[in-house]
Amino acid sequence: MVKKSGSSKPPNTPWKPLEDKTGAGYLSVYLSDPVARYPVRYVTKPRDNKSDPNLETGTYGLFSTCEFDLRGKAVRDGRTHIFFVTSHGKEKRALTGYYDIGWFAESTAGAGRGDYALAARELRFVDPILLSDLPSSVRDVCAPFFRLMRPIDTVTTKALRKIIDRRPDRTADYVDEIHRLEHLSHFKTGYTYPTWGKDDTFEWGHAAAYLGKLGTVYKGTNPGGLWRCTSCGYRDIRSKAPLKQCPLCKEMGTLQPQ
Repeated sequence: MVKKSGSSKPPNTPWKPLEDKTGAGYLSVYLSDPVARYPVRYVTKPRDNKSDPNLETGTYGLFSTCEFDLRGKAVRDGRTHIFFVTSHGKEKRALTGYYDIGWFAESTAGAGRGDYALAARELRFVDPILLSDLPSSVRDVCAPFFRLMRPIDTVTTKALRKIIDRRPDRTADYVDEIHRLEHLSHFKTGYTYPTWGKDDTFEWGHAAAYLGKLGTVYKGTNPGGLWRCTSCGYRDIRSKAPLKQCPLCKEMGTLQPQ
């Protein structure tokens, strides 16, 4: 199992408490792994291995550059609930779980760019609930198509949490499935996350590097998917999404588009 110890785990510095100022939250869309038994993140996605939502640590945006805008707004506005939505296999979009955010910390790209890592004080994931099957009071808010994220009001936030809290907790099953996919990836490629040059799991022992040293993390799209590292000089790093860490020299915030 993943180690939970380490000085970089909340509530230790540099983590700060995030106060719930509104009672409201967000819906956040993620890509699920098509070979997974539970709708976990797309661990095995070629050239774009996903680290979020990172259920192993209960974090969002600690290891990845996903959802800059959501994370920045959550901190600025004091919205502490994130509800996760995905399409698994051939199914329509479904609600899978939530984070109740308790802490935030400045991450690699810096607070000025809204790169805050978020850490949950509580999380719960369940068997997926199709958005079309939600009660009409929240279905009309959640079901209409949106791309990456959608703010939701206090009433919808409370209703969605109640719906999830009434279901059996499958969080441990989700985490076990993530580890199964990591083993599968390692068997096939020699790495758990080949895009990252990573051969182990994500755990709290890795957090300090992502929180301690600021760098110029690229924010935006890079259609070519080729990167160069300004630290080690390597020019053939391939990833569809920006990475906070160079997969070769492991320096933070050093990758720029070719």
